[in-house]
Amino acid sequence: TGGSNGCVANSNCVYSGPGKNTCPCKTGHQGSGKIECQPINKCLTDNGGCAEDDVAICSKTGPNTRTCACKTGFSGDGLGCVEVNPCIDLAAGEPIHNCNSTMSTCRHTGPGSNTCPCKTPYEATPDGTDCQAINLCEKQAPGHCDDFVENFTCTFDGPGKATCACMTGYKRNSKAAGACAPINKCLNNLTCDTNAKCAFTGPAKHSCTCNFGFSGDGASC
Repeated sequence: TGGSNGCVANSNCVYSGPGKNTCPCKTGHQGSGKIECQPINKCLTDNGGCAEDDVAICSKTGPNTRTCACKTGFSGDGLGCVEVNPCIDLAAGEPIHNCNSTMSTCRHTGPGSNTCPCKTPYEATPDGTDCQAINLCEKQAPGHCDDFVENFTCTFDGPGKATCACMTGYKRNSKAAGACAPINKCLNNLTCDTNAKCAFTGPAKHSCTCNFGFSGDGASC
């Protein structure tokens, strides 16, 4: 209740005639000045004049005063807020997303958020934080060289590229699918002298020994 003039706190006593006065509430307050004057919370009505409450926050700073700020994922002055798209928006002339543009693409997933799915021929790193070149030589079941059985090499030629070939001293065996068979130079005996014997000593390896009654290194007797 009011004092001797009938006015309460946060009100002004205004002379209105002999023995009369009114008690209007002070700026930023509302009510009947002879009963109560409460601070006005501007944020309670229409989000305080800020942007919609799903994109902006109204914060009371005093009687009938407030500030407006955009929520995380939105940009603006709080009176107007627009959704942040990390895939196209820039900061200081640079993209604000954290994707590796060489190996991944930016996919907008919501206000201020995005994912970075890897492009072909790249794949996610084991911890899922980045992308790396697909190494076909490391792929298993199915693998890039599954049509080779054994005695072969796989050479990484770049992201998603590889070459499969028989090891040195081996060649594809037409009679056994996928097999790399040792090269036996003695089969055609074109490396030893006609008067020498050819002995297979390993893949693409041999020795030449002159026949009895001949001398030389086997290549020439």
